[in-house]
Amino acid sequence: MSSADSVSDKQELLSAIANDDAEQMSIILQRSPSCVIESVGSALHVAAMYGSIACTEHLLQESCELNCEDKDGHTPLHYAAVEGDPEILQMLISARADLYSTTRDTRARLMSGGLVIDMAGGRNSLHLAAENGNSEAAEVLYRACPQLAELEDLDGARPRDVALREGARAATISAGRKAVVDLLGAEPIPSQEELRAQAQADVAKGRKRLDLAEAAQKVRLAEEKALNGTPADHGYQSRWPKLYGLQGSDLHSLLHPDLVAALSLKADARREAVFKICEEITPGVYAFQCISDGTAALNQQLLEELDNIESWAAESPWQLSRPNSMNRYGVVLQDVGLGAIAQSLTTAVVLPLAAALWPGRFSDLSDIHAFTVRYRENEDRLLDTHVDSSDVTLNLCLGGSFEGGDVYFHGPAGEGRDPMTSPHPGGPGPCSHCRASHQHHSGTALIHLGNHIHGAHQLRKGRRTNLILWCRAGQKEAALPELD
Repeated sequence: MSSADSVSDKQELLSAIANDDAEQMSIILQRSPSCVIESVGSALHVAAMYGSIACTEHLLQESCELNCEDKDGHTPLHYAAVEGDPEILQMLISARADLYSTTRDTRARLMSGGLVIDMAGGRNSLHLAAENGNSEAAEVLYRACPQLAELEDLDGARPRDVALREGARAATISAGRKAVVDLLGAEPIPSQEELRAQAQADVAKGRKRLDLAEAAQKVRLAEEKALNGTPADHGYQSRWPKLYGLQGSDLHSLLHPDLVAALSLKADARREAVFKICEEITPGVYAFQCISDGTAALNQQLLEELDNIESWAAESPWQLSRPNSMNRYGVVLQDVGLGAIAQSLTTAVVLPLAAALWPGRFSDLSDIHAFTVRYRENEDRLLDTHVDSSDVTLNLCLGGSFEGGDVYFHGPAGEGRDPMTSPHPGGPGPCSHCRASHQHHSGTALIHLGNHIHGAHQLRKGRRTNLILWCRAGQKEAALPELD
């Protein structure tokens, strides 16, 4: 089955279940029995989410996997508890769904890491009904298994505690949560201040657990990468070998002459020259010509090398990692052995430009996450509104033949403005938050602070590849380099 067929089957499956069309759902599952919806889980998860009675009944008759977990450890019973459909819950309980199954600690990173949401694990279906104030679902679950009310999640909270502490985020506890609280016990209800304090303590405990788990995961991934090595360790033959040891001094012939001239000046004169070569397309966002034209230009060499690596990887066991949480296509430069390019560009270009554009703010940007992103038909074609996980971002267009895909900018995050409260419209209409739009050209670059809200319009045609450097202050103080 082609990837296009798979996507079509998933969409049709979602539509059939949402409309509670059991017959159509059955046809799709017979045609594509491995059709799985990654973000949701199984067809039974979807039926529970939509409250689709006929589809749920059919799936249970077909002996589907009753306690299948999604990526966060949620079973169909958990979904039904969240959505609060008592009939679906009763059907799952009668089919002997695992009432004691609990969720895992989960951390979601949205907006390329700019927004972090932690969700406590160890919660059973009654916890989830209480968390969402679903009193009907809570009653069904409590009557079926009263012991659930005494079980604690990983924060040490029982379902009644969860209902109260979640309700403490508002001025008063909602009617639904109050009904759950009354159902699960007659203990005195603490004041809103006490509940908020308990909720904040739970958040802190969960954050600590997830921070430790995340740190351990990074160590494991680093160890795996060290064992797996780079493509060169597995027999890969480079198209442009000099890229792998590129130093700052090597950039003279590769960067645009105007940029080299500006960065070769001493600090005082450099600032004035930088403002002459950079166009401020909106306050705090600057565009400039970074790479010289020519067949041996740095961006062309890098594009050819990346294509070569991807072609090799497709025929080998070595696996490419996705560049970040929002983009699916591209590479992490360090993973493929091209970390020297990121280090050299940061030292020779990003740091001196940042020092000139934002005086006194940056003396070190040694923590670098460098990756490429690719946009084209049947792959990623746009990028949702977000902020970067960086102090300073360099976005260099490596090239390609393309139409559309302009990057748009709102204002910086803060003062009540963030990507969630200032979304970009999905259609072609105007955006009241937009302050500027930039059309990418091969060899041009943007530099801006990481907290600047932005995104990319849909690519209409062709292919575009960009090199992104997310630069953060490291643990050391570094003298500003001179490019001479």
